Amino acid sequence: IIKDRLTIAAGGRLSTINWLLQQVQVPDVQNSKVNFYDVQGKLHYWITKNSTAGIQFYNADDKLKLANEVEFGYKTLAASAYFQTLLSRDKNFNIRLISGNYNSVLDDLLPVNASLFKTGVDYLAIKSDLTIQSSEKMSFNLGVEATSYTVNPGNVSPSNAASVIKPTIIPLDHALEAGLFGEVQLPITPSLTLNAGLRASAYSLIGPATLRQYSTAVSYTHLEFGTHLMV
Repeated sequence: IIKDRLTIAAGGRLSTINWLLQQVQVPDVQNSKVNFYDVQGKLHYWITKNSTAGIQFYNADDKLKLANEVEFGYKTLAASAYFQTLLSRDKNFNIRLISGNYNSVLDDLLPVNASLFKTGVDYLAIKSDLTIQSSEKMSFNLGVEATSYTVNPGNVSPSNAASVIKPTIIPLDHALEAGLFGEVQLPITPSLTLNAGLRASAYSLIGPATLRQYSTAVSYTHLEFGTHLMV
């Protein structure tokens, strides 16, 4: 859009075979549906000759219906913003903020079991890394990242008054993951490059949660805890 400064790219896909299903002389097939679409876009801006910034997004929606028995759909939404700069002739710095969401719904269409089962994951992440070209052949990449998760394990609810399904709600889970990483690249020959890397990660549940432990006996016990750290 702005020469040598701003570029915008966008695209999408749409797919459906419902018209083809109607050609099959089987009622269950004719009552089935398959739909899909996704869209994506990117904006990239040159702030200076050494620094750039941009945003990206992706959105997808899939729906499938099997006769009059069950319907399943899931959606994905992701977006990110980034900044890149050349600190010096041999150092390049990058930072990126990422947000994502995934949700799915399973719809049981049979009247006696008519219900909706919903689940999903939301996450927010930040990642930063520094690339150092120590020589004409050897380069290093060092970075840090952190991701926050909110997980919906699953909720069930009846979708009509005749359904025998009882509502069930499982509390949300919250967690934080952090990591440090490093990598070195060393070309051995023009067609062979050696990569060596090391990563350290930590994962922690956030907030109260309930962990149920089942035994072979009829009775069961459960353990309640706050924060769990695993390295």
